[in-house]
Amino acid sequence: MRKILNLNELGEFSGEREEYLFKMIESEKIASSKRIALYGLGKHTEKLLRFLGKHSMGVKEKICCLIDKEKENIYMEGYPVLKLGDALKMYQIDCIIISSYRFQDEIYERIHKIQEDGVKIYKIYNGFDEDVMERIWLFDDDELGIKRNIWSAEVYYGHINRYYWALPFCIHKSVLDMACGCGYGTGIISEKADYVTGVDISQLSISYAKRHFNDENTDFLCESIYDITFDKKFDVITSFETIEHIDDEEKYFATIKRYIKDNGVALISTPYAEKDGVCSFNRWHVNEYTFQRFQKTLGKHFKDIIYYRQELDNTCAISIDDGTMSGAVYEKTVILAVCFN
Repeated sequence: MRKILNLNELGEFSGEREEYLFKMIESEKIASSKRIALYGLGKHTEKLLRFLGKHSMGVKEKICCLIDKEKENIYMEGYPVLKLGDALKMYQIDCIIISSYRFQDEIYERIHKIQEDGVKIYKIYNGFDEDVMERIWLFDDDELGIKRNIWSAEVYYGHINRYYWALPFCIHKSVLDMACGCGYGTGIISEKADYVTGVDISQLSISYAKRHFNDENTDFLCESIYDITFDKKFDVITSFETIEHIDDEEKYFATIKRYIKDNGVALISTPYAEKDGVCSFNRWHVNEYTFQRFQKTLGKHFKDIIYYRQELDNTCAISIDDGTMSGAVYEKTVILAVCFN
C-alpha cells in the first residue's frame, strides 16, 4: 500500500524556490547589498517578505521600498511604492529583486540596463526546471535529484482531496489519469480501481511515479496527452488541473472522447477564474475558465454534467455546486465536473 503523507508528516517543506533563495543569500549575492528594493506588488512579493522575515532579517532590514511601473505614492506591507527612477534617486538602490513570477523576464528586459550603473538585479524564479517548479513531489528522491516541495497544507490537501473525491467513481473500474504528474493521485486511485494508467509528458515525473507509486494494477507512460498511443478505452478518465495548461482545447477533448468508453465518466477540474483568458498568477497556465465558459465548453462534448466546487482553505473540502459558483473566490476556488459520456 502506498504511503500518502498526513498533516503531521507534512510539516513545513521549504520547496525548491526557497532553497534557491537560501543559496543566493548564503553566497552573499543579495546579503552583501546595502540598499534593496523589491520590484512587484503581487502575492510573490508578500511571500518573499514573509520568507525573509522568518529566515533572513538581515536582508529584510535592507529593503527600502517596493517598485512598480504604474502605482506610486502608496504603501504596501509598510514600504513606500515608487517608480523605478524615483527609487534609485531617493534611496540610491544598489540591488533590485524581481519578485514577480509570471512577469519577471518582461520586467528584467525593461530595467536591465541599470546594471551598467552598478545596480544588481536578481530574478529569484530563475534556475528551476519546469518539472520541479510546477509539480508536487511528496518524497525526496536522491537518485533523481528531487526534493519534496509542498509549500502549504492547502496546496497538499487541495490536490490530494480531488483524487479521494474521485475514488467512488473508480471502484472496480479501468481508469486513465491524464497529466498524472508525479503519480501520487494515480496511486490513490489504484487502491480501488481494477486498473489505472497514468500518463504525463514529463519523463522526470514518470520516472518518479514508477519509483514511488508503481503497483500490480498501475502503469505509467511518458506521452503527450495529444498523442497517447495505446489502443484501449477506459471506464473513467481523471484530468485534474490540466485544461488550463492546454493550448488546443479541441485536441484535449478529442483525446478524452477517444479513450472513454460509452457510458464512461470523465472527472475534470480547473481553477475558478473571474474572467476568461490568460492567467495572471501562474506563468504556466495558457487559459483560465470562468464557470460560464467551463459550462459551455464541457457542454459541447458531454450530454450530462454535475458540477462541484472546492474551497482552497484549511480543509479543501469538495461539495456539490448549485450551478452558479456564487461566492467563488479567484485563486481560492476550484471547479470540478463529473461528465457523463
